[in-house]
Parts: sequence; C-alpha cells; structure tokens
Amino acid sequence: MSSLPTIVDYFNTMIYPRHPQLGYFTGSNKVVCPFHEDLNPSMGIIPGTEVFHCFGCQATGDVIELHSCTVAISISTTALTSTVLAH
Repeated sequence: MSSLPTIVDYFNTMIYPRHPQLGYFTGSNKVVCPFHEDLNPSMGIIPGTEVFHCFGCQATGDVIELHSCTVAISISTTALTSTVLAH
C-alpha cells in the first residue's frame, strides 16, 4: 500500500489549486485556515510532526483529518479510502 502524502503536499495539490487565496504552504509558513473565516494566516504545521494546527479555530489533526474536514466526510471513510490520497 502506498504511503499517505504529507500535509504540505496534500494542501498544495488538493486545496491550494481550488482556493489560492489561502496561500501556498511550505511547511515553515502559516496559511489561511480553510475551516473558518480568516483573513490572516493562522494554520501551520507543528514542527517535527505531520500535524497541522490552527491558532484561530484550534483545528488540529493529520492529513486524514485535513482531508475529511475539507471534503466533509467522516474520518473512518477517509481512512478506508486513503488509497485515493496516496496517488
């Protein structure tokens, strides 16, 4: 089974193309959080992990959580279909 993409790769390939106003993620910068009304970058990656955190709305999670929140499906469904993410 293929491995899951990093949060940065997922954000830049799946979220950024549809919502460029959020900003391009390098992993060391913050981007505008897609989960709440936000004008300033407030979402980043916790250093040394594959965990995102928004300092505005307190959303936190891994790439599976990020995917499930951005497409509004359950985490269990996302985990079962993780091969879609690992293209």
